[in-house]
Amino acid sequence: MTPTKRFLLVFLAVYVVVAVTLIVLLGPPDYSSAYMDEFRDAHQRYLEIIKSDEYKLHQERPHLHPAEGRFADDMEFVHEYESRERFQDEQRRMFAYNLLFDLLNAGAVVALAVRFGKQPLLDFLDDKIDDVRRRIRRSEEVRARAAKAKAQAEAKLKGIEDDKRRIEHQTAESLQQEKQAIAALTAENLDLIAVETEERKQREARQAAMQMKAEIVERSVSLLAERLRSELTESDQAVLLEQFVGRLEHVE
Repeated sequence: MTPTKRFLLVFLAVYVVVAVTLIVLLGPPDYSSAYMDEFRDAHQRYLEIIKSDEYKLHQERPHLHPAEGRFADDMEFVHEYESRERFQDEQRRMFAYNLLFDLLNAGAVVALAVRFGKQPLLDFLDDKIDDVRRRIRRSEEVRARAAKAKAQAEAKLKGIEDDKRRIEHQTAESLQQEKQAIAALTAENLDLIAVETEERKQREARQAAMQMKAEIVERSVSLLAERLRSELTESDQAVLLEQFVGRLEHVE
């Protein structure tokens, strides 16, 4: 006989012995025959009342469905019936019977699960544990990649900020240099304009003076020539002309 068959036979024998013992000690799962023989009519009325819709509505919302008239008598009978000692004994016996059988069945299921489901359960748990570990490793890898990407992004951002500050500094320096160059060029141009203006004034003054001299000379020569022609001899004209030219040279 294989170990599995031996286990099943032992399991079945133990289950049957325990179940029969519970039945013998606690009786049937429902009301006992002795109780039903003694209280059959009263119990039948009790069941009819508690199964009625009127009773259910009263149990759910007693303030909306109060016990009135004939139903009040029924409710009084129910309370009186449930307070009987024999009824409460039957309720306790059935409760113990159902509780012990539930425990027996639960124990049987646990025994079968341990005997036949232990290894598959352990294998299932191992697979789940391995799966959780794989997920944890993947999560850690993803977290590490995310941290690396974040560090790279922060480094790039820092580099961008440094480049921005450097460009702003270079731009400010360039603007300052341009301002200085423009200011110097402006001053130089102003000086040049002033010099050119002064030179132009002097040039125009010299030209005006020369023009005035030329006009004076021309007018003087004309007057002198006319006077010489009318009053002086040729020898006197030559002497006067020589003196006049000498004076003009002295004036210059």
